[in-house]
Amino acid sequence: MRSRLAKLIALLPRLANSNTFIFASVTLIIGYLVLVPFCTLMAASFQSDFLNPDSNWSIDNFISAASNHVFYRLLVTSVGYAGGATISATAIGTGLGWLYARTDVPLKYFGFAGVMIPFMIPGILYAISWILLCSSQIGLYNVASKYLFAHTVFNIYSLSGMIFVDALHNAPLAFLMSVAIFSSMDSTLEEAGYIAGYSQFGVFRKITLKLAMPGIFGAAILIFTRVISGFEVPQLIGTPAHIFVLVSQIYAAIQTFPPDYGQASVLGDVLLMLCIAGLYSSHLATKHSARYATISGKSFKPRTIKLGKWRWPCTVIWVIVFLITSAGPLFVIIWASLLSEYQIPSVSLLQKLSLQNYINVFQFPDITQSLINSLIAAISCGIITMILTTFAAYITIKSQSKWRFALDILAFLPIAMPGIIVGIGVLFWYLILPLPFSLYGTLTILIIAFITTHIPYGMRYMTGGMVQIKSELEEAAVVSGASRIRVFSKIYFPLLVPSFVAGLIYTIITVFREVSTAIFLYTPKSEILSITIYTLWQNGEFPMTAALGVLVVLMVLILFSAMFIFTKKRSDMPAL
Repeated sequence: MRSRLAKLIALLPRLANSNTFIFASVTLIIGYLVLVPFCTLMAASFQSDFLNPDSNWSIDNFISAASNHVFYRLLVTSVGYAGGATISATAIGTGLGWLYARTDVPLKYFGFAGVMIPFMIPGILYAISWILLCSSQIGLYNVASKYLFAHTVFNIYSLSGMIFVDALHNAPLAFLMSVAIFSSMDSTLEEAGYIAGYSQFGVFRKITLKLAMPGIFGAAILIFTRVISGFEVPQLIGTPAHIFVLVSQIYAAIQTFPPDYGQASVLGDVLLMLCIAGLYSSHLATKHSARYATISGKSFKPRTIKLGKWRWPCTVIWVIVFLITSAGPLFVIIWASLLSEYQIPSVSLLQKLSLQNYINVFQFPDITQSLINSLIAAISCGIITMILTTFAAYITIKSQSKWRFALDILAFLPIAMPGIIVGIGVLFWYLILPLPFSLYGTLTILIIAFITTHIPYGMRYMTGGMVQIKSELEEAAVVSGASRIRVFSKIYFPLLVPSFVAGLIYTIITVFREVSTAIFLYTPKSEILSITIYTLWQNGEFPMTAALGVLVVLMVLILFSAMFIFTKKRSDMPAL
């Protein structure tokens, strides 16, 4: 026994330096992070009384849900809400993406800013801004409509209000994806359509749109999963109007005393299955995407469409989009941040504007602590995620390791796992794990959950950079006697720095905006900025909420600009 142990100890240094050890370690770490929330949530739903020592395996939670008519109402409302927002966001984003990428519409960069600003505003702050704009009592737009039409026009506390807000907030995703699709589309088939006698609209409907459909459908599925799993709009707009969806009901089940873990687990399973079904349908839709390919070995240039008499009406559309999606929400948040108590904007209040709320933000100890927590969580999550995904991208793209196929599946699995599901799964796991210390309520458990949700996005950045590096560089170094680790550190990583930094900045931005993943995992000591904004709003501290929100938007804007610079640098980097 002792001799075997001695041999094992002697083998460890060699094992630690081997590729197999590193590849296996990365696969096991990512597998642990990804599979633990999924498996724990599924196991909890089959427990009669989760966390109770006397609990046993049972399907009572599923029977209880299936026999309750409220469950079916939740399901219909959730799908209707997410479907409506998805269709609206995809239509808006695709239309504007086509205008931006394929036409001669003026003020393109102005329109780009107008579409993208909502992406930089945290979801919770965007929902708050529309409450201040369209609330029946204090909403700026409703006050204006009363003055003009003698009655209110907007009702933000409704299902249509929820769909409207989420559609505007998610339209940038469809816009970005459609710009990429339309910019890389060969116009040969479109020109053939014109020769065949189709009108410009006919060519767009019968050729351009059909060629772009796989990519547009993929964007729509991504938006659907984001909307149906989002926490901010259902909680801030839906709950006050007694409009409940799966996410808000999961939150209510956990917040009751005692918590109803069984109901939360079953609803979480349903939400997870909806997301998986959506992503699987996207896979089926793009399975034969080669039929839609228009780029071959021949050079091409996308045709710029002359709008003619529609050029300036389309410019007006850009301006309207900017005013509705960006200018209005930003204005009302900034206005609220400059008053001691929120009041509807008017000229008479200009003399009362001050920066006192911003001063109070930095003097309030809890807010300062949440800022520090956010920085620690965001930077830690970003660095760890990008290091893990750098190794994972190398394994899946460049190596012949037997781990690469399993790792590729594991790394992209969290795409189908909403943030709120990851949060619940991580919470349940670390409540039952017999550790000598408690992770609940610490920044560590938040960082673990954030890393899990961001692994797919880190992989997107690193695989995109990895495929640009030709394998000849590695082969030459290996022939010269360099180890794989040395090749990775001296050749691959320096060339991947732009991708690494862009992914790091993106991860930091999204952690600053994250609410749904953190909502079940934080305590007052581990509160982050997005949760602080939610807490201040719930406590009626509207001006402080707005001031803190403006500061968060400024930080995100700076980080987004940095990400844009590094992403542009990466896109300009030639294949090596």
